[in-house]
Amino acid sequence: MLLNNNRITVLLSVVAIATLRTTAKVDSVQLRRSSALDRLLFWSNYEFNVDAATQNMGPLIELTVASSNDCWFVPELTVTEEADLEVLTGLPVQEGQYNNLPKRNDTAPTWWSNPRGGAQSYGLFQRNDGSENDPDGIPTRFLKMHSGNRAAAKQSLEAALQWRQTHDIDHILHRPHPKFDLCKAVYPHYFLGRNPEGHVVFVQHPARINLQRARDNHLTEEELLMHYVYVNEYLWQIVEADNALATMTSVIDLQGLNLGILRQMDMINFVKTFVSTMDSYYPQRAHQTLVVNTPKWFQTIYKLLSPLMRDTTKAKISILSRGKAQDAALKQHLGPDIEKKVPDSFWSSWKPPRRRNKKRKHRKNQIEDEDEDEEEVDEVVVPDSQLENELKEYTRSRLVENRQKMESFV
Repeated sequence: MLLNNNRITVLLSVVAIATLRTTAKVDSVQLRRSSALDRLLFWSNYEFNVDAATQNMGPLIELTVASSNDCWFVPELTVTEEADLEVLTGLPVQEGQYNNLPKRNDTAPTWWSNPRGGAQSYGLFQRNDGSENDPDGIPTRFLKMHSGNRAAAKQSLEAALQWRQTHDIDHILHRPHPKFDLCKAVYPHYFLGRNPEGHVVFVQHPARINLQRARDNHLTEEELLMHYVYVNEYLWQIVEADNALATMTSVIDLQGLNLGILRQMDMINFVKTFVSTMDSYYPQRAHQTLVVNTPKWFQTIYKLLSPLMRDTTKAKISILSRGKAQDAALKQHLGPDIEKKVPDSFWSSWKPPRRRNKKRKHRKNQIEDEDEDEEEVDEVVVPDSQLENELKEYTRSRLVENRQKMESFV
């Protein structure tokens, strides 16, 4: 390295020479993950694109990480900082020597990002999220979450950081996810694209959640919840890597929802946990939420869930039933390109196939049978979407890198 006016110029030749000094190798994404590299480059004003340089350098050092994964989101073992420096320089590092490097607060905003993903961690803090200029280091989203109440915002932030540490959320995108397809089948959801305002449109079919299929395939509710966290992390850390304050338009389809769900306490408890997790740890991420195809009695369900949501969240939710008002709302918030991709069942012109069911009814202390029409619900067909295809390819790439395969299911 050459020192000039306290600026460190990193030469490719130095890295190349260091490569010759070792018999091991590592993918460039693993090298970028190094905390020591992170600190060294943070301290220096490097004069070349380190991402492009390391990508073109080819394999440098191989790190073998041993882990026993009982489920797909078990965290990996970490690499010591002395080893990180040896990876960077190719030279042995004496004990304590790395302590001379400047330390970066692990809760500070990330100073570099890789929109394509990779092996580095993704933290709660993001560039330009407002925490850099806040006296308490609180991201803007958490302040808005509590309408400017700094004490409450700080408490929520600390809870979110603790949750991320407990479940190692910062590394969830790096770990292979062999149950991705199964989770999608148990809980159908997908990205449609961006609306004219630039918001990502995300469609969910919670009325189609099939917890019995999850049990038949040994998928736990925690794994299903963590899958949804995985999808959210992909959206905010990779798709919206350059916009820390990005929000999305969510379409929640309730077609197929029936009163029997009120007796399924496992379903009710899962949905409560799901809503609470998203509202607590991903605040102010909703631009607009359209709840479509709601049955008339849905207000009963909504009353159970709404206390778990903040007033600012509830203000962005529109409860709609199939008809002209729902048609207008979809066209307004989705735009002409996206509205072509939504299921036909979202529109008032759709004529659902119906079946006759016997419904038992109490009347004047007598039990009578009466016929009731009920819509037939087909399997969810995921529309062709570039964003959804990129997510699938990203997930498959992590599996290939870790020599794993997508799990099949029944």
